[in-house]
Amino acid sequence: MQYKGISRVLLGFLVGFFCTLFNYSFVSAQCVECIEDYTYVLGSNDALTSPNNNPQLIRFVTGSDDTKYDWETNSPTTLRGVIVETGVYLTLGTRNNNSNREAFILEGADATNKGCVIVKSGATLDLAWISTMKNIDICVEEGGRIIFDSVDEEGGGSLRNLYTFDEVNIVLGGSDAILDFGNANIFINSTGGGLSISGWNLNSDDICINPTDDLPPSGERNSTGNIYWTEETSNICALLNLRVLPVEYLYFNPTLNRENRFVKLTWATAKEWENSHFEIERSVNGVNNWEKIGQKEGMGWSDMPVGYEFADEELPLVGGNVYYRLKQVDFDASFSYSKVVSVKVPSLQLTKGVWRVYPNPTNGEKFRIELLNAKEYNGENVQIRLVTPIAGDKTFVGSNINEVSNQLEDFFKRVNKGVYVLEIFWGQKLEYVKVLKD
Repeated sequence: MQYKGISRVLLGFLVGFFCTLFNYSFVSAQCVECIEDYTYVLGSNDALTSPNNNPQLIRFVTGSDDTKYDWETNSPTTLRGVIVETGVYLTLGTRNNNSNREAFILEGADATNKGCVIVKSGATLDLAWISTMKNIDICVEEGGRIIFDSVDEEGGGSLRNLYTFDEVNIVLGGSDAILDFGNANIFINSTGGGLSISGWNLNSDDICINPTDDLPPSGERNSTGNIYWTEETSNICALLNLRVLPVEYLYFNPTLNRENRFVKLTWATAKEWENSHFEIERSVNGVNNWEKIGQKEGMGWSDMPVGYEFADEELPLVGGNVYYRLKQVDFDASFSYSKVVSVKVPSLQLTKGVWRVYPNPTNGEKFRIELLNAKEYNGENVQIRLVTPIAGDKTFVGSNINEVSNQLEDFFKRVNKGVYVLEIFWGQKLEYVKVLKD
């Protein structure tokens, strides 16, 4: 394998790296950098021949003038990442002389430890012969371009490249961030992770009526927004039909409120299409036990940003890592999941004998809650929740003990006879007290 270039190259070997591209659908004009833990600078001959270890992440930079690189290989070569800096034109593989063999493969470790491709503003990545893209996040800045074209038309070539997309997320950072499909055969592995594209300025009349068609019924037009193709492009309709996504997320963030012990989830969408609702799901200490904890109605259709929030007030007493995700549901009941976010929740200290209630039994008259152990209380807000089925879901909150006592007195005057259990929460401490209403 030999690499030819005019300028220097930085070569990164990175084990277990991933590229944080705002996850899924966050569109930014500037790409977030891939993480590198090793760099390699070419020698004076500007050539790289059969390195001892296959490149994990390679960065192509330019000098004072625009720089063009042509990287050829005689055997399948797997890359975990490529960064093409401003002013660089990088071609991977050669057209019309590969005899249908695999050449370059862009592949991350798995769906959670993805590879990374960045094309900076004013740069071009020309994928002349590349067989597979799998577990890869791709970001193209405004003014950047990726070309998928496998045949040297000037040389009268006829070989076609099957471009396979499997768990690939592409973020286009502006209306002039271009995907250009020439003589390419597109295959989207729908049984795997498939392909998603964010930041695509779609013209709705270009959607293919029949998804099995090669080209959309758009007359002489060969583009939709910032995606281009030619009459030689095969299966472009499979890619164009991806664009009718239910939502595009701007962000999804969890925030722990330690004082009142709840997690506030906030998220926003850039656009919505046939979005019925979001189901909020939670899993504790792992991502294998998801449960639905709430639901928020969607906007249906929107071309403007829409914000949402949800409060998880029933955190596990023992604490731990709490994971959240959104299940977005369309009007036709189809659904998709957001990224997973997490927050570390501290455990509660279960106490006994810090509080007492009186009179107990009570008819509600002059019912009070009293602090017995002053060392366990530092003036925190007190929250009391009824955990008795006959009382329903009721919570009493106050800035001092007297305020909470007044609320409880009014409650016990009105309720039926029975046994009630109070869950008293303050700071990071918890105590249970039984009350008999007679």
